[in-house]
Amino acid sequence: MKILVAIDGSEHSQYPINAVMARTWPHGTEIRLAYVDNSEGMHRGDKGELMSSDQILFSLATGIQQRMQDVKVDHEIIKGNATAEVIVEAAQRWHADLIVVGCRGGSTIECILLGSVSQAILDKAYCPVMIAKPISETVRENILVAIDDCVYAAHALEWLMAQSWANNAGIYLVSVIEPVARGFALSGNISKASEAMLAWENEKYAIECALHEWKQLVEKNLPNADVYCGVLLGEPRKAILDEALNWPATLIMMGSHGRTGISKLVLGSVSLHMAAEAKCSVLVAKGSHSKYYEHIQKLVQVQTDEIREILSRRPETCSDKNPDLPHGMPAAFG
Repeated sequence: MKILVAIDGSEHSQYPINAVMARTWPHGTEIRLAYVDNSEGMHRGDKGELMSSDQILFSLATGIQQRMQDVKVDHEIIKGNATAEVIVEAAQRWHADLIVVGCRGGSTIECILLGSVSQAILDKAYCPVMIAKPISETVRENILVAIDDCVYAAHALEWLMAQSWANNAGIYLVSVIEPVARGFALSGNISKASEAMLAWENEKYAIECALHEWKQLVEKNLPNADVYCGVLLGEPRKAILDEALNWPATLIMMGSHGRTGISKLVLGSVSLHMAAEAKCSVLVAKGSHSKYYEHIQKLVQVQTDEIREILSRRPETCSDKNPDLPHGMPAAFG
């Protein structure tokens, strides 16, 4: 594992450093502090003394190395302005497996319009990116993993399953579904209302089946983790943020569909919103390679087909014969 920690000398630079130091990485992990410096002068150190950028970085790297003796820590000074392109290029040259960067905060629309470096890195990076927020070292690692019916989410979860630092964590797999619409219940067409309700229940059941299969897989790969799963009702971005706050989560993990630029703004990227608005750190894993996605899809299909077969044999009701019963009248009294 090679982790590039991007810092720029601001107070927010401590966030990614703390995020890395708070987790136990496997023996031999390499950590590189990448400091983007556009100044030619000296800087003030922690004690107010004048120090060069190299001296400050050496001091930071030494401090991390002393606390994390199983990893190798070095540093790199990148001359120029702190832009996403510069940081991603540095990560590519070094073949980093993970980029960790801080976030100055701000709303989603501010991050897009002001060209937030951390948001742009998330957009341009080829490897997983962690947007680090303030954390407490005394809090147990609680990882909320947002799962939807796509291979990108599967890729993200499988990346997490390969991380030894997640083995002692609490891991909460969540999917979000919109609440069943109330409008059709007042339409006066009981047959259509019944069909809509049944379709919603079938969708929810399929989601629950998938979550259960993923939960078993996570438990097998991370046997010391406490793994939970659940379906949330509501608008995805709000539901995930609320659940992360209530649990509380120390990290939100999700996949990325790979949309870029204005398409992210128009399509309302959930990962972009999470990175900007979440109180905890957010880790986004790009990619669509999945070892288990197709297998789990087939398992879920078998289970949902069995339910549909049972429901297809239900007795015929009055509403089937007369779908236009008076407004609000139960079928049993039709």
